[in-house]
Amino acid sequence: MTAKSDIFVWAPNELYLNLMRIFGTIGVNCFVLISGYFLIKKQFSTKKIFYLYSKVFLYGIVTVCMLGCIGYTNNSGMQWIRDLFPILTMKYWYVSMHLGLLLLSPFLNTMLMKLPQEDYFRMLLVIGVLFTILSMITLEEIWVSRFAWFIYLYSVAAYIRIYLAEITISSHKCFLTFTILIFGLWCSVQSLKFLGQYFAVARDHIYYFTANWYLPVFVASLCLFLGCKQIKIQSMLINSWGKATFGIYILHSTVSPFEKLFRGSRYLETAVFFPFSIVAVALVFIVCWGIDLLISRVEKKFLYPLYDITATKIDVILLKTESVLCSAIDKIIVKGIKDKE
Repeated sequence: MTAKSDIFVWAPNELYLNLMRIFGTIGVNCFVLISGYFLIKKQFSTKKIFYLYSKVFLYGIVTVCMLGCIGYTNNSGMQWIRDLFPILTMKYWYVSMHLGLLLLSPFLNTMLMKLPQEDYFRMLLVIGVLFTILSMITLEEIWVSRFAWFIYLYSVAAYIRIYLAEITISSHKCFLTFTILIFGLWCSVQSLKFLGQYFAVARDHIYYFTANWYLPVFVASLCLFLGCKQIKIQSMLINSWGKATFGIYILHSTVSPFEKLFRGSRYLETAVFFPFSIVAVALVFIVCWGIDLLISRVEKKFLYPLYDITATKIDVILLKTESVLCSAIDKIIVKGIKDKE
């Protein structure tokens, strides 16, 4: 069996990779649901936006230095810009989307909190049908974009927090439904791959049901989110991993040194690929976790005071700018009314 990259993949390994692909898609949805669940009750903070951007910028500098230390350099000017300004250049697309959600969150929160529950539910239902069902049936993405989907997930999680937070949902039922859906999605990929040997339309849509916003993936993401929400984790180690997830995501996204070190494609044809991938992922996670802990301690000790001062100045500038703009708009409106009279 041949992948699009013309690299032979041993059949069991391909089954495993397809499963991991599905988990990755669902993981993105769950991260956005978590953001919406907590941000709906939080007050907007310019400092939080500045902290996020500064953290990503700092990690960009660290990444460039790390690559230079191991002899991996890129002389491309555009690559340097992408490494140093990853949010603006969409190098880490999820971070850029998350920043957009943070900027939009105060307006979303105001709208969602003031909507009557019935109207809120109807809105989610209508948009959900357009995004998760109609786009899947028609294969047209005019109904949804990635950022629009993030806003929808944010709104769904906010509804759960506002109206369903006190309702207990069986974790076992959620995880059972999640498992059934994962198995169904995985079977759909294998079935379409098999049919692709005979029909071009199946070959062109092997991952048809696994898009982020299609109904099966959405429901699976929601089940996993609701199931995990019921679990109270007391482990300090797991909580530490949770806090470091963002930094690990940024660090591991610079895959070049890890690809150079592990060269996992060598094992795609062999039976050792599965255990090798588990060990490689664990090592990358541990290394990135250690680097993140070190950077976080340095950041907290030396950079947080600077962050606070800078964020406060930005707040003052934004308030002055808002005041000037509002004053100018008021003058224009008053002048327009007088001209009509």
